[in-house]
Amino acid sequence: MKRALASTVVFLALCSCALATWDDALGRSGFAYWQTGSNWVTIISVVNGSEVNGETIYIRFYDTHGNPCSDTTEDTFTIRAGEMLTFSTHSYIPTWIPTTAGYGYVLFRVEDGGPVHAYCVTLNLVNWSGYAIPAFSPAAF
Repeated sequence: MKRALASTVVFLALCSCALATWDDALGRSGFAYWQTGSNWVTIISVVNGSEVNGETIYIRFYDTHGNPCSDTTEDTFTIRAGEMLTFSTHSYIPTWIPTTAGYGYVLFRVEDGGPVHAYCVTLNLVNWSGYAIPAFSPAAF
């Protein structure tokens, strides 16, 4: 598991220049790992830190080969000022993002570059253990 996570981090660092379709984003970041299936679920929470302006968020899940495995036409979400949205790879959470792969990495961007904070945790639903996944800084992309 540690080897897979380290490989994913190296892979993202090497291929970050291949994100040409997201060059117009004022703020973008990502998570190095997500997992779903069996007893695992990944939960992503996004908080809009602005007290005045809303924001548009784009979230895409990718497999380990860099292929999008979530619906790229339905990846846009609007978040109001001071609001928190929670997304999941399992239908237990209402904002479910179905994926076709079992694990990979996540990229997200904000349209206006506002103060949006994202958090990610992967959780085992059997024994309720899990781990937090840090977000990449925007400079990495």
